[in-house]
Amino acid sequence: MHFKKEAEENFYRNFQEINGRPPTIEETNKFQEDITASANAVFALNTAILIPSNIAMFGGSVLKG
Repeated sequence: MHFKKEAEENFYRNFQEINGRPPTIEETNKFQEDITASANAVFALNTAILIPSNIAMFGGSVLKG
């Protein structure tokens, strides 16, 4: 969640500085689609990293639920 919030804040600030105007609805929607996909990728990567380390730390009890 932190990744997405920070990216949104940067988008609006940087867009205004670079373009001299706020983004249009279409530009905002495109950004939201892109950032959602990126946030999901970050989540998936973090999950892929954490699962093996959790199994190593906690053993098979992690898989048993």
